[in-house]
Amino acid sequence: MRCSTLQVNYQKALRKLSWCVNVVVLSEDFTFLTTFAESSLQGRLLEWATRLMVVTRLPLQELHQLLKNYWTFSMMNTIVIHAGGAPRGPWCSVYTYLPYSPAGGQVKLVASWTPVKGLLPLTDLPFFYDKFSNFYGATMNVTAKDYKPYWFELKEEAADGSKKLTGMDYLLLETVAKALNFSIKVLPIANWAEALDRVVSKEAFITPVIHAVLRQRLKRFEYTIPYTYASYSLSMKMPELTPQWQSLYYPLAGIVWVSVVVVTGLMIVVMYVMNKVGDFSSPPRRLEPGTVVLEVVGALFYQNLFKTLPTTDPSRVLVVFWLIFAFVVGTAYRGNLTAALTLPKYPLKPETLSEVVEVVHKVTIEPWGKDYKTFFKESGTEVFMKLADMMELGPALLDGLQEATEDASNVGSQLRIF
Repeated sequence: MRCSTLQVNYQKALRKLSWCVNVVVLSEDFTFLTTFAESSLQGRLLEWATRLMVVTRLPLQELHQLLKNYWTFSMMNTIVIHAGGAPRGPWCSVYTYLPYSPAGGQVKLVASWTPVKGLLPLTDLPFFYDKFSNFYGATMNVTAKDYKPYWFELKEEAADGSKKLTGMDYLLLETVAKALNFSIKVLPIANWAEALDRVVSKEAFITPVIHAVLRQRLKRFEYTIPYTYASYSLSMKMPELTPQWQSLYYPLAGIVWVSVVVVTGLMIVVMYVMNKVGDFSSPPRRLEPGTVVLEVVGALFYQNLFKTLPTTDPSRVLVVFWLIFAFVVGTAYRGNLTAALTLPKYPLKPETLSEVVEVVHKVTIEPWGKDYKTFFKESGTEVFMKLADMMELGPALLDGLQEATEDASNVGSQLRIF
């Protein structure tokens, strides 16, 4: 087995196929074992359910150095069988590393083997010991920053002068710390990207904050267990009512307006024709076309008849019909206009992501949204790709909401992750 063959992609594929297996490594080469430790850690070949057994004849000094200084051997589910030989005959010793114990981190000899005595346990510990069931008061480095309601500082101070912390994620971590017997040390960070970098570099063990599982993030680090649901929320400025001449049009539907115009035109023509050919008084009282228009249109606006009443019965019936029509239309219009002014109808708000990408010109998100932007861009879905193109990284949550609220000329929105 050559170390150069342990490529990261191969390790990931192997891990997906068999994540709960026993791995045996045999080598007398210190360089090979250190390279294996680094490569397997980089490729995340091992999980805690994977049992690693190393068989070697390295000198004890180098063996202790391996167990103390390399994560794969010190923190993973690993034992080392140290084989020996002459002059006293074949023998083996079984070592493991305990990162947390009453005496601190230490290399522990758990068993020995000889042909005469067989396997002789030297402690009560099993070979593959759960190293993290008790931290014995050790300090765990944690990366986190204010992010209400999950993690934030209170105004009052603790006994040691530090700020008290609270929030859903902090209380959850505090409960775990009490159960596993470790103390929390929060490392100062500038942003969430730095928090993740410190976890990847092993400066910190935990980032206790709601953190969505994304494909890009799985390439860098592991998750423990999902304990809440993360949803996407778009917050944007409430649409406002602006004074427009179209407000006079809204009380009636378009088909009603068309019908009123058509009926009015017909009424003007009919009244003019009847007035011209049907008035036999002496002298005839015939109205000019402009006067007929004023009579008909004026009735719609509740105006008095402009000149005089017609003399023929058919014309008078027609005028009565028109006055009733004008009364019904006018009453309906005024009633709807009053209702519209009392209960204004706001412009439609985008309710789906497809509608959002059509009306929004910019989406702001905090710096940690870089992973989301990449995820949307690589999704292959048109609406997500459009959203990624509009996303602008940088503004803090409250700043982004304020920017969207004050942007009166354009519609802005702030993407929030819960």
